[in-house]
Amino acid sequence: MKWKKFEELTAQIYAELSPAASVVHNDKIQGIDSGVVRQIDVSIRFALAGHQILTVVQARDHAQPADINDIGEFSAVIKDIRANKGIVICKSGFTEGATRLARNLGIDICNIHDAKSRDWALEIELPVLWIDLLPSLQFAITMNVEGGDLISRNPSEWIISSDRGKTRIDPISTFVRVWNDGRIPRDVGMVHHLHDPNLREVEIAALNKIEQPVWRSVKEVRVDYTVSRRAWLGSFSPEECRGIMNYTNGTFTISYLPIGVIPKQRDARWREIEDPDKLVVSIPGTLITTEGWQINPNTTKFSGTELHELD
Repeated sequence: MKWKKFEELTAQIYAELSPAASVVHNDKIQGIDSGVVRQIDVSIRFALAGHQILTVVQARDHAQPADINDIGEFSAVIKDIRANKGIVICKSGFTEGATRLARNLGIDICNIHDAKSRDWALEIELPVLWIDLLPSLQFAITMNVEGGDLISRNPSEWIISSDRGKTRIDPISTFVRVWNDGRIPRDVGMVHHLHDPNLREVEIAALNKIEQPVWRSVKEVRVDYTVSRRAWLGSFSPEECRGIMNYTNGTFTISYLPIGVIPKQRDARWREIEDPDKLVVSIPGTLITTEGWQINPNTTKFSGTELHELD
């Protein structure tokens, strides 16, 4: 019954790819010209602009490639039941004559892939586009100072507090938190402005002109940031994956891929690319895109600090 499991897997994959369609394994459809009920391995029906579209699939777990006779016989079935589209799935591929005839008749020739199957796993390398979003920060603080006061220009050294140092307000940690939580924009190439209206009646630690610790009142802390991105292209062979390899157009379409099997780290084989948008258009089939934007204070860049003094 291995052939039946092959047909069932084919139906499962198409159902995963087209959840809104009606996918039936071992369907029976009345022939229009022959008057004979035709057995269809997999039928796919869906509505398009008020019209019913029928695609029929022939799934063959054969040891030999499908030949020109297989394509010709299936073409007669497609015509007889008035199907809109025909697809042939063959485990062992297709002869040159079958490939040429299928192309001329508008029949797609394909294979199925199940990475967990010993019988129907193909050698699949899936392309992965890895994009890192990198914020570059600039802090500005407006405060009251006196002549000779010393305040660091490094925001990581600021001590801002509403209770003279018992608790500390860290602008860097605050930015990291709201960035990692996805609460602020991540549009690339724009200057974004953040202002915390909750910073009221706070002070910053300073040294006066005789280098004694003092507290100076703060009116505003503002963060300006821009987001850049870097992209790398790599590939991997997932241990768990299902999909359709379409030999007609040279594409592989994933029907099932757990997020957990996608690489979480890059290695030396990945190559950096300049324009990922153009790459997405140029690669046929399935392209997996993973976006990294979680940051920590140690990887955040500071492009400068402005100190605004109030009289």
